[in-house]
Amino acid sequence: MDLIQYDKLLDEVFYLIDSNELSSSLSLKKAPERVDSVQDLIRKAILESSIGRYKGVPYFFNGRIYEPMSPDEFGNLIYDLMKKCKLPNGDYARVEGVIKVCRRIIAGKELYPDRTIMIFRNCILDTKNRTTHKFSPQYVQMSYVDYDYNAKDIPLQWGMFLDSVLPEKEEQRILQESLGCLLINRRDAKLEHISFLYGTGANGKSVVFETVIGIFGRKNVSNYPIMSLISGGDRKKNIASMDGLWVNYSSESQIVTLAKNEDAFKALTSGEPTEARQIYGENFMAYNIPLQMVNVNALPEMGNLTHSLKRRIVIIDFKIEIPVHKQNKQLSRIFEKEYSGIFNWIMDGRDRFIKNGYEFTDRLRLDDKTDEYQANCNSVMRFMKRMKYNRVNKDITDTLPRWVNATILYRQYKKWCISNDTEAENERVFGGILGESGYQKKRMSGGISYAIYGAAVIKSIESKYTIQNRKKRENPNYEEKVPYAIDGRWYVDTYTGLCKYLGISYRTVSNWAKMGLLEGCYTKRGKFNATMVFDISLVKEAMKKMKVIKTDRERDRESFLRQKAQSKRNMTNETMKKYNSKERILLSPVDANFVTVKDELEDAARREELKKQGLI
Repeated sequence: MDLIQYDKLLDEVFYLIDSNELSSSLSLKKAPERVDSVQDLIRKAILESSIGRYKGVPYFFNGRIYEPMSPDEFGNLIYDLMKKCKLPNGDYARVEGVIKVCRRIIAGKELYPDRTIMIFRNCILDTKNRTTHKFSPQYVQMSYVDYDYNAKDIPLQWGMFLDSVLPEKEEQRILQESLGCLLINRRDAKLEHISFLYGTGANGKSVVFETVIGIFGRKNVSNYPIMSLISGGDRKKNIASMDGLWVNYSSESQIVTLAKNEDAFKALTSGEPTEARQIYGENFMAYNIPLQMVNVNALPEMGNLTHSLKRRIVIIDFKIEIPVHKQNKQLSRIFEKEYSGIFNWIMDGRDRFIKNGYEFTDRLRLDDKTDEYQANCNSVMRFMKRMKYNRVNKDITDTLPRWVNATILYRQYKKWCISNDTEAENERVFGGILGESGYQKKRMSGGISYAIYGAAVIKSIESKYTIQNRKKRENPNYEEKVPYAIDGRWYVDTYTGLCKYLGISYRTVSNWAKMGLLEGCYTKRGKFNATMVFDISLVKEAMKKMKVIKTDRERDRESFLRQKAQSKRNMTNETMKKYNSKERILLSPVDANFVTVKDELEDAARREELKKQGLI
């Protein structure tokens, strides 16, 4: 606080003291009575003044915003007020007691910053109705931005920048509404999201970062990493520092692991009241936790992205990498002239978000991105996404789900894990992840079943009891056939044990063995060498050679080649038809190659033609 502001505050409080009452107090002969009487007058004046308390610290109105006072400045103010009241010498020995009383008074004058108010260099803006006002202590805000506001400004260069780094309008709207949410009071609406600006390389994220800091003011934006707000010894101090700011915007290039701190992460994104402490100050409850924005090169690692946690994550994809010759390191400085216009653009996002029921306009797009992110968090959700086993019907909301037995679903999951060299979760964890991810379940005659929408087609559906009874008939010791490890390699005994592990039929494995396809994959032991011991890794290699199991990448590659060949065939046939050609391209009945035959040939003659070419 400078001397001019100090003198103004001193005069403000002193002139709130009634002169007649002050004369009566000074006329008292006993020093204790005289000091107590003046103390009451000062106490009353402070109650009527602009002085209040925020985060346990005294604040006063400086003509534009509320500014903090140090403990020494507050003590000096009380001392100078006593001197201005012209107390006789000797009464000032009681000043410490007066200061303590006045400190307790401002404890009841808690200041609450209004998140709908923005203080500019030239005016106050009420973001609810976009009206401007003159500076006044009735508008509580602890900071201002150092540029003028003009409601008619339009950010032309900012729009061109967004078109280059976020060419999809949906992504621009998500960014616009995410920034617009910063201007919404969390007491008016429950905002529970965190925005990740995601992308590798030079793609414009840092320009957005610098521009947001410029628009909302350096003092109004904190930059604490997420992990420092949910764990660590400085957590309370960091929360106290960011309490009441517009946003906590961090830039984290390293992968953040949140698997062990999901509860604290949820509390942070929800803005729940959190215990905090100022340096050398008292503990207090932080009620004004700002929204979180993070620039990341890789999304944080989650042990299990539950449905409730998934709804809190907003992903904004910066996919366009800017070439070196087009990069402008001073680009954020160019936008300084457009701050007022960019703020209007942010306001448009705020209004659209509120009009949409405090929800993102492109929620379906966000859900698709978080579904993909959720699938990458664990093998269970990766399997469900790959197989298109949706928890909700994204196209037709009034269709009934298909209820699939949990055991059958788990068998498919295990088979998929084997094909993709992925470690499978056990059946209990599998069910728990599906439940936490929002899949409906109910108990039916065959056991627990899950509701599945979309392109889910599960062949050869058998009930849980049918599967178990059939396998128990084949081998009474079915339940005991489990894999075991010796010297780091995994084995399983008998055909039945192998069938149970692979999730395929006994007959199939038996046929492979008869055809010699499992040679070298097993040894024999026990009495008369009757027990077959299968080396699981060797069996998997044999299955890959037989092309029984394929990775998702291999399946995608085959699908791509088929589509490419079919497209080539269609284009060639269209060209032949255009020029009245008498030939057509057909798929060979022997392999996946295409052959050319005469169009007028009937089926029998076509076969003869293929024979002549030596193709059949």
